[in-house]
Amino acid sequence: MASYVPGSLPEIPEFTPPKSKRNKLALEAIAVLVSAVAIWFGGCAAVRADSAQYYYDPAGRLTVVVDPANGSAQYNYDAVGNILSVVRKPITDLVVAQASPSRGRAGDVVTIFGTGFGSLADTTVSFNGVSASPTAVSATQITVAVPSGATTGPVSVTSPAGSATSTASFTIPTLGTPTIASVSPTQVKPGDTITITGTNFDSVVGNNKVLVNGRYAQVSSANATTLTAVVPIVSSGIVTVVTPEGTGASSSYLTVTPVPYAPSNIGSVVASSIGNSVTLNIATAGQFGLIQFDATAGRRLAAQVTASSFGNGVQILGPDASVLGSTTSSTGSFADTAIIAQTGTYSVFIAPGGNSPTGSITIKLVDVPPDLAGTITAGGSPVSLTTTGAGQNASLTFTGVANERVSLTTQAGGCSWTVTVLTPDKRGQIYYNAFCGSGTLFTDVLVLPVAGTYTILFDQSGPTTGTATFSLYDVPQDLTATLTAGGGTVPMTTTAPGQNMSLTFSGTVNQSISLTTQASGFSCWDMKVFQPDGVTQFYSTSYCGGGTFFTDVLILPASGTYSILINPGSFQTGTLQFTLYNVPPDATGTLTAGGSAVPVTTTAPGQNMTLTFSGTANQRINLTTQNSGFSCWDMKVLQPDGTTQFYSTSYCGGGTFFTDVLVLPLSGTYTIKINPGSFQTGTLTLTLFNVPPDASGTITPGGSAVSLTTTVPGQNMSLTFTGAANQRVSLLLQQNGFSCWNTYVLQPDGTTQVYARQDCGSGNFFSDILVLPVAGTYTIQVNPGGVNTGTITFNLYDVPADVSATITPGGGTVSLTTTAPGQNMSMTFAGTANQRVSLLMTLTSGLVTGCSPLTIVQPNGTTQLFSNNCANYASFFTDVLVLPVTGAYTILFNPNSLGVGTGTFTLYDVPPDTTGATSVGQAAANYDVTVPGQAIQVTFAGAASQSVTVTVGRVSSTPSGACFNITTKKPDGSSLRGDGTCNNGYSSGSLTLPTAGTYTVVVDPTSTSIGTFSVGVSTP
Repeated sequence: MASYVPGSLPEIPEFTPPKSKRNKLALEAIAVLVSAVAIWFGGCAAVRADSAQYYYDPAGRLTVVVDPANGSAQYNYDAVGNILSVVRKPITDLVVAQASPSRGRAGDVVTIFGTGFGSLADTTVSFNGVSASPTAVSATQITVAVPSGATTGPVSVTSPAGSATSTASFTIPTLGTPTIASVSPTQVKPGDTITITGTNFDSVVGNNKVLVNGRYAQVSSANATTLTAVVPIVSSGIVTVVTPEGTGASSSYLTVTPVPYAPSNIGSVVASSIGNSVTLNIATAGQFGLIQFDATAGRRLAAQVTASSFGNGVQILGPDASVLGSTTSSTGSFADTAIIAQTGTYSVFIAPGGNSPTGSITIKLVDVPPDLAGTITAGGSPVSLTTTGAGQNASLTFTGVANERVSLTTQAGGCSWTVTVLTPDKRGQIYYNAFCGSGTLFTDVLVLPVAGTYTILFDQSGPTTGTATFSLYDVPQDLTATLTAGGGTVPMTTTAPGQNMSLTFSGTVNQSISLTTQASGFSCWDMKVFQPDGVTQFYSTSYCGGGTFFTDVLILPASGTYSILINPGSFQTGTLQFTLYNVPPDATGTLTAGGSAVPVTTTAPGQNMTLTFSGTANQRINLTTQNSGFSCWDMKVLQPDGTTQFYSTSYCGGGTFFTDVLVLPLSGTYTIKINPGSFQTGTLTLTLFNVPPDASGTITPGGSAVSLTTTVPGQNMSLTFTGAANQRVSLLLQQNGFSCWNTYVLQPDGTTQVYARQDCGSGNFFSDILVLPVAGTYTIQVNPGGVNTGTITFNLYDVPADVSATITPGGGTVSLTTTAPGQNMSMTFAGTANQRVSLLMTLTSGLVTGCSPLTIVQPNGTTQLFSNNCANYASFFTDVLVLPVTGAYTILFNPNSLGVGTGTFTLYDVPPDTTGATSVGQAAANYDVTVPGQAIQVTFAGAASQSVTVTVGRVSSTPSGACFNITTKKPDGSSLRGDGTCNNGYSSGSLTLPTAGTYTVVVDPTSTSIGTFSVGVSTP
């Protein structure tokens, strides 16, 4: 193709010379076309056909043909282009064929083509009469510079052969290079008209070329200073004006909106460059944003959304407005690599709308490094490639032969990435998968269709970088083997990921079989069993996990050879051991309600059990099953019609299973079907019981105890009692023989529960207080939850109101006595904010059982000031409590279980701690504690790193020999040392003070102790 540089002629390639009239006409047609291109740029064309040269004027007409063997021919035309004459001359005659370029300014170098030229010494040239000095001359070419003062006109040459003048004029431009001052408007849509203001535009419309971002815009009007043009479908960019005299460009981008948006939809436009982060703010719904940037051909670009509150898509637009890449506007999204095909201005378009039509978005334009490349060998070592820039991908090539079996693993991080395997022609895929997450992607076996070089493409779709490790395996043929029903175990071991297994076995129609597969090395695998026709699938499963897989019993539909196909679904290799069993008919037996136990034994995995028993409508039964050998099994009990399911369960574990009581819906023969759900064999011993009516009776609140006894597993217990609304009762159960049971207390409606609880173990079980909501007859139901029988003794207590009193801080003791299990104690006292109190509670022996909670509640009735769930000591002391608010406080004591007795309470009004001050080396002084809960606090000044010894003595105490705690506190209140003693005296030993400041010695007598104590601080 012809190429053009402003101020020069296009270069025209050489053509094969014409050998016939047809060829000559074709050549001339091509020459005319090329000349038309040259004319577009304001020049002439010269076409060479081997040694002959053809020259054309700006109108595209053939003007001169020069043939070194036959001379020249010059074509003359009239005003409308008709040939007037053809002048033929010998090769030695002087002919001026063409000046190239055909226009230029003073100093521009021009080549003159023709014949009969002389030498540099005897050849002269003039441009419209103005002499010029050639710099090089040959018989057919002259090189000369345009002289100063030359004007438009013909070129003349004088040589020893004579003088000659060109038929075409050489043009001396009168205009300068165009410049652009402004473009209006600055924001447009395709199809809008722009006005370009500047200088040196050509007044002839066709002599001005306007480009927007490298795309031609149709010029509609022109004068020396103004052009108008219609904007094509293009993205934002520089406006360029090209005239025969040169090129001018705008200093800023013309913003062109993507179709179908208008300039009124523009919310934000920012000019940026690759490598920068740009934040756009969209304040109005329906508006969009643009980021404009320049890029050169061959550059690799990606865009990453680093922050966004905007809710729509992001696109990278090329100079022609085509979409090169896209992503969502959510934070972290990524527009993958776009390869810049041509130099120009590109745009990032942030579309309007979405769930969040306003907000801000920050986008970073990043340079993407070249993709990584390498080679890998099937059966060779793994190959690792590490990407370093967002959007960078990787590829590996390997050589394969037709029908070769390979498999590939790819280990990489991040989400997501794709792996593609291309055929040697790079037009077909033999594998593609998109993967999300860290870990290993496995292709399974791939059969290469042709010989050649295959390509593995690794594409990270996000900004993730890191290392991907590829392993390419040479996969041998699948393993094969034969199984025999009832025969031995067949092991098969794979040696390469992707290798599968195939086994065959012979079977007959209606034959019952089962298959076990024991895995070693595989995490998951797929199994398919095909009928003898090789296509109909008889059985399939996917299994994950270690240990042994079991098909359960399979009944063969036809006689012939069956195929088992195993596909390990991962990149692991390992061993599977196959065992095919002949499964005999179900083991059977007959049960009798109330009769003996019946053992049933299986002999092959997959064999089930079927038992029958006769029953009558409304008969109460239960079934126990004692297991030996099975880990799990399913049981179904079918009604006499053989299909309706009456009872079902799945059980796992050893020991004895128990159905609980079952009420038969109708008379007839029932069927029990048991399916051991594993490959084990073993024995189940079944016993069917006739269950009598529930043991029942009546009980009276506050009356005597009542005992009930069950005689058969499944038999329950029921007691009724009469109660009044708001009556308070409590229930005690003493059981013998049961492991676990459920207890329910039902309201008079027979369904609503007042109380429900499950208990296990021996001993006493107590309900605590129950407040009856309505008057009527209540029911106590007990359901023993196992195969045991036994006796439960019930005590139902009529519980009086809680005992209560008031107590005064610093006042006398208060005693409260409970008379029935479940009865509680409460006391109230008035207190003021910041008042210090302590509480002593002593209990008689009947209340010192189990754990009994003691709580002190604040005046709001809910917030706890103090709580201890095990305050069931003969003597319990709270230590000092500081009241947070003024008001009436409540002391609550809830005796555990069956406890009744007397509690005696003393509430102390505790004065502030006794305080004092001493110094290191000063004699010890005595301090008094007068109320339980009061302490002693003595301060002393200490220096950093000073060594001191703290001594405390018990001068007198009540009770004698009272124990006390000693804490030496740092100036910040934290403990330097803490001890406790029941001796008469205490010494801390040498203490090194960490900082300078005021230290405090705290002496706190334990429990209710009071007395006089000496405190001193000395130097060791």
